[in-house]
Amino acid sequence: MPKKTLFTISLIICLGIFISSFRFASTPYELGGQSTPDAVAYEAYAVGINTVLYNINGQINYTLQADRQTQFIDETNLLEKPTIRLYQNGLPTWNVVAETGTVLRPENSEINKSRSMVLNGNVEVYSINEFGNRTRMTTESLNINFDEEQLSTQESVQVETQDISQTSIGMFADLKKDEITFLKNIQGQYEHQKTK
Repeated sequence: MPKKTLFTISLIICLGIFISSFRFASTPYELGGQSTPDAVAYEAYAVGINTVLYNINGQINYTLQADRQTQFIDETNLLEKPTIRLYQNGLPTWNVVAETGTVLRPENSEINKSRSMVLNGNVEVYSINEFGNRTRMTTESLNINFDEEQLSTQESVQVETQDISQTSIGMFADLKKDEITFLKNIQGQYEHQKTK
């Protein structure tokens, strides 16, 4: 290939990169309620993530899978279609799925080092115990504190087991203690399944 053609192709590529970077840099975006010009809104983008996180004893604390992850410049991470599996004593106990998940940077990372996430859209939490009995929890928004193994919501929530269907506005669950506290407008139905 002649030198003149190579030079022309290189010049066109460099010009395209320069114009693209100028276009992105001059596009304002909203982040945290403020418009910030002259910067790209995100720092990193990943497709098909699969993460395993461990506790201080070296046992699996939870696994996280998602279709996509976007990390913004304020260190907020947005996950699309996250699937979370929580573990206790190295064994899987609870599974969580949602439309989106947001990992927020702690306000004061020196004081609050807990890993947490806010899930939104068709959130479902389910577990099957050693006897094959399933517990299923559904809501539109859920906060997860991974280190404390706690779930909470201020939204309407429904919890179903083989014999019980319980609804409430707001809920707090301590998975370590296997306790669920319903907050208000509590309604429940108990129906014992007869064994044949």
